Amino acid sequence: MKRWGALCAVLTLALSACGTTVTTEGNSPKQPGASASATPATPPTPTTAAPVPDPRSLTGMATVAPLPEPHPSVPAAVNLPVTITDASGAKITVTDASRVVTLDMSAAISQTLLALGLGNTIAGRTISDTEPSLASVPVVTESGHTVNAEAVLRLAPTLILTDGTIRGAEGALAQLEASGIPVVRLSRATKFDDAPARAAEVARAVGAGQAGEELAAQISTSIAQARIDVAQLAPADPLRMVFLNIRPQAGLFMLLGSESGASDVIDAIGGRDMAGEAGVTQARPASQEALLVANPEIIIVMTNGLSALGGIEALEGQPGISQTEAGKKQRVLAIPDNLALGFGPQSGDLIRAMGQALYTAQ
Repeated sequence: MKRWGALCAVLTLALSACGTTVTTEGNSPKQPGASASATPATPPTPTTAAPVPDPRSLTGMATVAPLPEPHPSVPAAVNLPVTITDASGAKITVTDASRVVTLDMSAAISQTLLALGLGNTIAGRTISDTEPSLASVPVVTESGHTVNAEAVLRLAPTLILTDGTIRGAEGALAQLEASGIPVVRLSRATKFDDAPARAAEVARAVGAGQAGEELAAQISTSIAQARIDVAQLAPADPLRMVFLNIRPQAGLFMLLGSESGASDVIDAIGGRDMAGEAGVTQARPASQEALLVANPEIIIVMTNGLSALGGIEALEGQPGISQTEAGKKQRVLAIPDNLALGFGPQSGDLIRAMGQALYTAQ
């Protein structure tokens, strides 16, 4: 009976991972903008199943596939003009949100507009915005994540949305503001629990505040249920984990720390953040010594970073990796770059997908 209960939990998690981000767990999909206030979320319901199989018995790499784009059937209602106070404290009036340029490292701003059904308003994006429906939208960053103000101006945007994650962009943003384009600085999300408020913030900036509140409620419920679902699979003794930021082009091979968002990712999937416990806050070189001290059982990476390095074999060749428990079993969890540390509207789906990939045999 215990094995049957555990199997049911795995099947439930697998089925729930196939849904879209704007669907509240256990309820029918509710479209943003449908009512003046969000419907109270149904409290998540835990199950009583035990983890199966034993996660420490698994070997090999686990990969989280790209998640389906969120596309509500009814676009959010937009009411403009709207005056907001952004994260910098500036009071900004938005009169036109028909051509929006989104500037962030994670793609979460664009993903939120897609979740609101307003993807057609995105006129410019960064290299991080890899959603298929945005393939024809011009990229306004160069050499990675450098904002090209002239490229932005050529698109005749009516609104710029940014969260400050693109370093060195302030000069370009000042140039854009001087040209008369409203620039809204959004709060930066550094953990999953920031996702609902940031979604509502994006929505308010484009005049879709009502829909944003509903979307925020749905995201909150999805995250809460995902945490419960994954907890049924995670072992009572948490696996030791580290999150590596691998960017060979920039010479980066770093342990991400407690203030980078990595700790929250690890916590959400029931792991133990060894870098955070070692006092790493933002990032620290993943030296052989540091890796051996941490001795992770799971190494989390971003898919494109691992690919650029040369794959799992190249990772195994890095000093110290093959000597860790994770390296000996090739226990690597690869997450899509545009979702890994974005804490966007698909946060609940990402937590479920990571848990399923990590704790069930693939």
